[in-house]
Amino acid sequence: MTPVKKSAIGQRPANMYEKKFIHPAHWITSEINTQDPLQMQQLFNTIQTVNPTIIFLSLGCPKQYQMNHIIQHQFPNIILVGVGSAFDIISGRFPAIPPVMRTLGIGWLFRSSLEPIRLIPRYVIYNT
Repeated sequence: MTPVKKSAIGQRPANMYEKKFIHPAHWITSEINTQDPLQMQQLFNTIQTVNPTIIFLSLGCPKQYQMNHIIQHQFPNIILVGVGSAFDIISGRFPAIPPVMRTLGIGWLFRSSLEPIRLIPRYVIYNT
C-alpha cells in the first residue's frame, strides 16, 4: 500500500533497485506534500502498518531534512537514515561520482553537471 501514486521518476529507481535485490523494502514516493494533512496521514498510516525499524530517506534537500523531522516526531523509535542520491546511483539512474573527482572534493561539480537547474541553487543556498 503506497500513500500516493508513484511518479515515473520515483518508480524507475524502485524498479531498477528491485531487479537487483530480492525484496528491498516498502517504497514511498518523494512527491508527498508535507503541507497536505491527508497525504501526511496516509504516510503515517503506511509507516504504522509496515512497522519498520529503519527508514532510509532519499528525498533531496531540504525535503529530506523536513521529512526526517516530521517522521521522527511521530515515530521516535524508528531509525531514520538520510541517504541522499544513493538509491539513484545503486539503481543506475545516475552514475557514481568518478573517483578522481571524489578525491579532489569536487563531486558537487560532477553532480551539478547532471542536474544543473536543481542542484546549483541547492548548493548555493543550503551548501549540501
